[in-house]
Amino acid sequence: MSETKSTKSTKSTAPAEDPKPAATNAATNAAAAAAPAAAAATAPTPAPPADAESKPKESKAATAAKRSAAQKRADAEKGQKGPSAAEQMIAALNTERDGYVRRGLDARVKQVDTQINLLKKS
Repeated sequence: MSETKSTKSTKSTAPAEDPKPAATNAATNAAAAAAPAAAAATAPTPAPPADAESKPKESKAATAAKRSAAQKRADAEKGQKGPSAAEQMIAALNTERDGYVRRGLDARVKQVDTQINLLKKS
């Protein structure tokens, strides 16, 4: 009888050492990271949309007219004032009065009416 011996390979599972020194790897990684940023900086700018090019330029008179209209609107808004403090108080008292009327509190309605009349006189 002949014996057959199995032969197993005894290869090492240890990782192979990198032949480059660590400093070289760091420099290579930094250069690779900077490459996309440099490429983006030199990329051509996209063309404006077609409809922006096809619009006719506004005449100086039209631009001046728009500017004048905007100034008039701004001036008109400055001149407008909101309700006075007395008007705001009267509005609040009317709201309060409506609640008392709904609940049937006649005595309180008369008191609020008195306050509203005093504010209207002043």
